[in-house]
Amino acid sequence: MITQETYEALKNARKKLTNWKGDVKPILFKGDAEELYNLLDTTIRQFDGENEMRNVPERIFLNIGEDTPDGADFNELDEVTWSKERASIKDIEYVRKDVLK
Repeated sequence: MITQETYEALKNARKKLTNWKGDVKPILFKGDAEELYNLLDTTIRQFDGENEMRNVPERIFLNIGEDTPDGADFNELDEVTWSKERASIKDIEYVRKDVLK
């Protein structure tokens, strides 16, 4: 997953590679410009799909398990899940960025 800032930068970079007609500009070597444009376009299309999720809850909880010892190594946990509801006192709450504003 990339940040919104990186996503916007990719979209702007893709826009700069085309002229007003939408054709790829003949900058550098045309093949390189087209290759870069296609890479950016493919990447942005993938993230466009990710960014269109609807009905996302304001908060979600990372459920690590009530029996997980304090200071446990996250990489060693094998039954970690996410949920909209807190299941245990040890769950870690995540809040959407736009909710904090």
